[in-house]
Amino acid sequence: MSRRTKTKKKTSKAVFFSKQKNSDIIIIEDSPVQQKSRKRKKPISSKEQKKTKKTKEKKKKHTKNTKKKKSKLGNKNNQRVESLKLKKLRRLNQPKKEKEKNKTIKTPHISGLKRRTRITQGQIIGLNSTPKKLIIKGLSFQRNPIVDKETIKENTWKRLSKAVKEIQNNEKLLSFSCEELYKTVENLCNNNYSKEIYEKLTKQISLHLASRFQRIRDQTKNSRELNLLELVVQLWKSHTNSMFLIKQVFLFLNQTYVLQRLPIGSLTNMSLVLFRDSLTCKNNNNNNNNNNNNQRGTANENEKENHNLQDIEIEIDKEIVNEIEKENLFFHNGLLDNQKLNNTKKIKESTSNNKKIKENNLLDPLIQSILIFIQRIRFKQENLDMDLFKHGLEILSDCKLFFKDFQPKFFEETRQFYKRQGGKVLEKNDIIQYLNYIQETLNLEIKEITAYMPISTKTPIIGILEDMLIRENIEMLLHLGLTPLINLNDFSNLKLLYKMIFRVDGDEGISKRFYDYSNTEIRKIVCNATSKSIIESLLQLEDQLIKIITNCFDNHQIFRDKLKSAFENSLNIQQNKMSILLEKYFHELLQKGFKKYKEEEIITRFERCISLLQLINTKDVFLAFYKNDLAKRLILNTTCSFELEKEAIVKLQKIIDSEEKQTYDRMFKDIQISNDMLIEFKQKIPKVDFPNFEAKIYILTQGLWPSYKPIPLVLPQYFLNLQNNFKKLYLSKHNGRRIHFQNSLCHCSLSWNLPTNDKKRGNRKPKRGKKGKKKELLVSLIQTTILLKFNEDESYTLSQLKSVLQIDEIPLTRNLLALIQKKSPVLSLENSKSSISQSNLSINDIDFRFNPETIFKLNSDFSSKNRKVKVNSVQIIETKKEKKKIKQRVFQERKQALDACIVRIMKSTKSLDHKSLVSQIFHQIKIPLKQSEIKHRIESLISREYITRDDKDMQLYHYLA
Repeated sequence: MSRRTKTKKKTSKAVFFSKQKNSDIIIIEDSPVQQKSRKRKKPISSKEQKKTKKTKEKKKKHTKNTKKKKSKLGNKNNQRVESLKLKKLRRLNQPKKEKEKNKTIKTPHISGLKRRTRITQGQIIGLNSTPKKLIIKGLSFQRNPIVDKETIKENTWKRLSKAVKEIQNNEKLLSFSCEELYKTVENLCNNNYSKEIYEKLTKQISLHLASRFQRIRDQTKNSRELNLLELVVQLWKSHTNSMFLIKQVFLFLNQTYVLQRLPIGSLTNMSLVLFRDSLTCKNNNNNNNNNNNNQRGTANENEKENHNLQDIEIEIDKEIVNEIEKENLFFHNGLLDNQKLNNTKKIKESTSNNKKIKENNLLDPLIQSILIFIQRIRFKQENLDMDLFKHGLEILSDCKLFFKDFQPKFFEETRQFYKRQGGKVLEKNDIIQYLNYIQETLNLEIKEITAYMPISTKTPIIGILEDMLIRENIEMLLHLGLTPLINLNDFSNLKLLYKMIFRVDGDEGISKRFYDYSNTEIRKIVCNATSKSIIESLLQLEDQLIKIITNCFDNHQIFRDKLKSAFENSLNIQQNKMSILLEKYFHELLQKGFKKYKEEEIITRFERCISLLQLINTKDVFLAFYKNDLAKRLILNTTCSFELEKEAIVKLQKIIDSEEKQTYDRMFKDIQISNDMLIEFKQKIPKVDFPNFEAKIYILTQGLWPSYKPIPLVLPQYFLNLQNNFKKLYLSKHNGRRIHFQNSLCHCSLSWNLPTNDKKRGNRKPKRGKKGKKKELLVSLIQTTILLKFNEDESYTLSQLKSVLQIDEIPLTRNLLALIQKKSPVLSLENSKSSISQSNLSINDIDFRFNPETIFKLNSDFSSKNRKVKVNSVQIIETKKEKKKIKQRVFQERKQALDACIVRIMKSTKSLDHKSLVSQIFHQIKIPLKQSEIKHRIESLISREYITRDDKDMQLYHYLA
């Protein structure tokens, strides 16, 4: 077939090659006109460009019209033209005479020709062109000897295999360039030899690796430890370097054949597979599998032939069919026997092959050598080649042997190693050293061992460490580590202990131990009867434990809840005691002269005490004592400040009801009203009647304040005048009211002029012309009346004082005991008959009684560093009777509250059984109650006809309207 091509004017093309053996070269020279046109043309102006555009457009239109006309003509003209062209071509390609063939024709030198081109065979170019000269010169080529494609392929492969061997042997100077090798591979692939090249390449690489691995086996027969790892890593490096160049040479094969047609994907994967197979000796397995597959194919073909025979025999008569079936059955049984024999032979061959593979397999020794290297890292040996370890793991991961073969053995070896090592370290060292060992091993495994492994091995190896080092020894760690570290305030190691246990057990185990520790420590403080500052020590313990929670336990809420439950459990062992102690701590903070803490610290301590009080069930006891002490602080003017008192009541709103808050507010209001009344009284009272005398009178509404028993007492005249004047003023403003003066709550300040003593001469009489020292005594009203009597006489007996003052013996003895105290003895005893020592006396001794003949005198040897001396401790200190009264009042209020609760429940339900009634009582009342008390109160309500029992069911109650 001929092909017509368009030609440009500037160039002339060669025409064709003949199909005959001898071919001609047609050389076409350009015409002089065309040669001139090649020369550079002058620049064209804009007008000329426009003209050329117009002419081109006209030509295009003309060509379109001519094409349309030509299309109308039939195919006859085109056929004629093609036949003429073929004739011309035959003439040009006519064979020459036999004589001219043998002659050698001198070919002109290529450099002398002008634009000479060779025309390929069957190409037709330049038929319609109009060159000036057409010079055709025949050339006769010598016949080359015919060479087979297979010989060409083998020769080229020899070159390639030689180059591959040189690359594998790491020769510096290669006999061939990479470009030439690449082109040879490209030519072979273009001629459809890519499959054969790939197979030969894989075979050559596998043979090279097999020989190298055989050398390694020979070298490491005796010792297969680190020497094997070094040799395999060296082989791996050389293999990867050589494959890098081989991939460049066979790049065209990789892109056109391997990537597109083979499932292996690339030459890199092929190299890794070959390295793995040669390492694990799987080449023998592959050959055996191929043989087995061939045998299976022949067996299937025999079965097909048998089935075809059966189909043919169906057409024959029944008799012949039966005979043939018998023969087939016999033949089939013989085949089965042959298959059994073949299977036994195969099993024997496979066992023998497996033994050989196990002997030649280097994977297990390689893994063992890597594990030995890991043990050396764990024992912290020096001068270890970590690159060797890194490359060994790289071989396993790249060859996809890491997860199946190496990882299970690695995990098992670490489990056994740390199981042995953890027990040894815990036996030899203390808990702090063991915790540091765990931390170091975790860092070592993460940074130095698992850093070179895949990321997925990190979490399981940490889990193995946690199980072997922490989980199995968790009880020992908690028993030996928690309490000693808390007692030593070793927060850093305690935090480390918490982190280690939290990895395995979370917060449950350590929170329980923390609860046990805090519970025991709180009970030690609560049950210690000798300790005076129980609340202070409890607050200190709470501070310490909260610091531990925040700094060591990451401030987790579970530890705060455990601490709260520990305080609740321990404080409710002695409920009444703890509520009273908390109230007394409040009273101490709010008293005047307490300078240990500032106002802000006092408020914070209020909050902390109230948080402890919320955990106690007996809050009513606290409130009863608090009300009594608050009244004393306000009346006796011993409060630190009214603002702090109000702030304390604001903090107590978490516990008290709205009614109780109103009572406290009205108490403060009474103090304010009394201060205003006192200002008015001072303005109206004449100063002549009361010179150098100041008084403070508080008007207290009965019912809001605690009730006090009135004490009869004969007062001096100016005290009586003061009371009478104030009574007239108050009653003039408020008709129908009564005023009762409480002598037991009044207090005074007396000035005492002490005589100066001459110490040198031993004279105790005051010197003439010199005044004595002044002391201010803060005493109660009863004590003032007693001391003022000593202005009239030097000494008094107990009976005389009792008759003069007309006072009961119990309050008189208490006030006298306060005046005879060892710290500030204002009075002294003079009675030879009585064996009383002032050091043994105390105000709290209620049963103590003086001898009626005991003589009391002023203490002339009185000395005190302070100018003001407090003696009115009788009013401040509570006696045992007062405490009993407060407790009895609390119990009475509890009974009333319980009765009210039962009546309220029965009124709403009308009828209820005993169990549901008791459950509702416990739900509504938060007072510590016993079922015996509830039964007693139910019986009292039945007797008072608030409720009744059912006639048929004794456990059922009914409300009576």
